[in-house]
Amino acid sequence: MPAFCLSFHIHQPCCLKHYSFFDIGETSAYEDQAGTEEHLNSAIEKRILPALQIFLKRITHYQGDFRIALTLSGSFLDFCEHPQPRVLDLLKALADTGCVEFLGSPYHHSLSSVGSIQEFKEQIVLQANRLATLFGQEPTAFANTGLIYSDALAREIESMGYQAILAGNAGLLSENLSPSHVYRPASCATVKLLLNRPLDPTGVTRVHPRGKVIGLYCTLDSNSETSFDDTDILAFLDQLPGSILSEHKGTFLTPSQVAREFKASSILSSPDFHSLYPPHDLSSWLGNEMQKDALQALYQAEGAVKIARDPALLRIWRLLQDADYFLSMNTRKQSVAAVPSHGSPYDAYINFMNILTDLTERIEATTPTPPG
Repeated sequence: MPAFCLSFHIHQPCCLKHYSFFDIGETSAYEDQAGTEEHLNSAIEKRILPALQIFLKRITHYQGDFRIALTLSGSFLDFCEHPQPRVLDLLKALADTGCVEFLGSPYHHSLSSVGSIQEFKEQIVLQANRLATLFGQEPTAFANTGLIYSDALAREIESMGYQAILAGNAGLLSENLSPSHVYRPASCATVKLLLNRPLDPTGVTRVHPRGKVIGLYCTLDSNSETSFDDTDILAFLDQLPGSILSEHKGTFLTPSQVAREFKASSILSSPDFHSLYPPHDLSSWLGNEMQKDALQALYQAEGAVKIARDPALLRIWRLLQDADYFLSMNTRKQSVAAVPSHGSPYDAYINFMNILTDLTERIEATTPTPPG
């Protein structure tokens, strides 16, 4: 009897204003709050709220036999707190069922695991504290942005006390290894590696439950490379629990339950970065020189912004770490822009760098001058 491990990710990026070269030094209004609320409200009404209602309905109907995991960015939780409190109320109701596990992740859906390990760990702690405050859960399983994974990251996650880490299975396994087994990351002693494939809304018939654990991962925001038609995905989610419980005779476990109940079948090594999205590396976010330059410039400001100890500047710097901004600079034809980018990938890059230039100047002006 296979165990199905379903994980759903929810995030909403902050929309940035059009910010020209001539705005540098003139205005510090970077955020398009109206645009953010418009996109957030649309995603909530069309997909997020209906999906969460389906989860609660099915968990109640199956009396604990249906279980899921949720990865919620801190940015999403921040945006929901005032304009959309009913989402938080529904999430708290799901937490109260005892059938929903909230996974650890970088607070701002960031690429900090690539740009700065120190910032990466700080964001993980921020996210864990927020989940504990809102839902009374200390996360014990971890899902990075885009399921970015490597052996080195697994060691960092293990050092923080996590029991499990999620990764995509495509491109990570050799032919003789099953995607439906639990693995131990190379050089790790305790943390378990759980492999996932994108959840396919065309039906569970394409899932072949040959193995111990079937890990399935899906994003519920509407701007994603793995997003689908709202009507299709909602109908699919509604019938999925019954289909797996009856037709496949499967069970549902959360990632931490899988880590506790299954032994690692073998060691799996990934010295290079790996992600869920094709071509299963970092090229979705860092595949061209614009993206690389933006990331380097962003994390070069880390030392100064933390020395400045200005909460407002630190907040903006962390908002700019959102991986979706780097996705909007992607020049691949199949790439889906995650946020309004005011034009082409080049325009998105210029807009981002103009904002970062102004922010950096503000940080430098605030940073205390060391004694001579």
